Amino acid sequence: MRKIIRPLRVLLIYPGFPPEEDLAAGVSTCAFELASGLKSLGQKVTVISRSEKVDKIECQIVDEISIHRMPSRLHWFKYFGNLMDFKHFGVLLYDYMILRLIKYLEKRDGNFDVIEVGDFGSEGFALLKDYNDKLIVRCHTPAFIAQKYNPLNPPYLSRLAMALEKRTLLQAKHLASPSWSLMKEILKQGTILADIKLQNYPFANRTNYWKKGYKTNFCLDSPMRIIVVGRLEQRKGQDIVCQALNLLNDCNVHLTIDFVGLDTPTSDGTTYKQYLLNILFPESKKKVRFLGLYPRNNVLKLYPNYDLYILSSRFESLGYVVLEAMRAGLPVVAANIGEMPNIIEDNINGILVDPDNPIALSKILLRLYRSPDNLKKIGREGRKYIATNYGNKSIKRILSHYLCLLQDNMEVPN
Repeated sequence: MRKIIRPLRVLLIYPGFPPEEDLAAGVSTCAFELASGLKSLGQKVTVISRSEKVDKIECQIVDEISIHRMPSRLHWFKYFGNLMDFKHFGVLLYDYMILRLIKYLEKRDGNFDVIEVGDFGSEGFALLKDYNDKLIVRCHTPAFIAQKYNPLNPPYLSRLAMALEKRTLLQAKHLASPSWSLMKEILKQGTILADIKLQNYPFANRTNYWKKGYKTNFCLDSPMRIIVVGRLEQRKGQDIVCQALNLLNDCNVHLTIDFVGLDTPTSDGTTYKQYLLNILFPESKKKVRFLGLYPRNNVLKLYPNYDLYILSSRFESLGYVVLEAMRAGLPVVAANIGEMPNIIEDNINGILVDPDNPIALSKILLRLYRSPDNLKKIGREGRKYIATNYGNKSIKRILSHYLCLLQDNMEVPN
């Protein structure tokens, strides 16, 4: 990593900080990990975050990180109804409110060295004109891509918001992405002229919650406990897990599956949870629980209590939940999509399964149920992989990227 003469002033613009609400769980987790990691390396971090829990701008300093929370709904425009919600025309006004706040903070405290923004919700759009040289757009899964894999769910954002997302990604000078598969999806929208940096998400390897022991036998009194974490939606593929469970009903397999995540509406006026319940056979329903939305720290506490984690998504840019499960020593079965084959060495630190294939998933679950000794090896290798490849290493790689950007702009700190 390049030598740092003085602490950098870094501005992060991400929704839902800290990750305590379901605005964009993976995106807000990224912001939290990055802010904490940069602070631990001595950098000065400011966060601007859209929140559903405030109705006016609130400012506070937490662990030496300056946080400015902004309301996701502009309450002083109530007479416009839902039009001024972030999902609709309010998104454009919100973007320019961010720009004004940045101008104020720079006038008060001095210029930021680097500004990083997540791609979900176009929050970098208004910054393209004045800050494009120092702006990094970190790619996750923008709403216009998520919607492609969620035909049963109504759009999370308006057409305007998704159009602004696309324009931001196509016009930004600097993009950071965890996988080339995500960039391929974005490139389908048009030509990208940006400098693209492929790098892992920031992720600390510190946690107090990890498995101390692994079962060596499963039975009626001690079933295989499986956890699936993620918003209940078609893209996340919980229906694939439900179909796989149905296929195991006649195999004398004792297991339970807990789904953790916020339920979402479907276009027919019901919810995705109801859609899943309609898929499950009566015998399967007895083995499934829907635990709803959990605060992030509580989810981290859950992992050690289970025997297996399943990622069944139809599309993921990377998937923080997989990293969290591996960090906790929880064996992972993941769909062979996106960045998963670069993270998981099949049958070593995890197991890859053909995507959108409940038959293949049911065969893997049956094999693991009958050979539980493999789970201990996979769980420990997964935890070792996270300790080797993440932690401060991932933060330092991002910080090095910041320094390269500053040098290119002839703004190297002095």
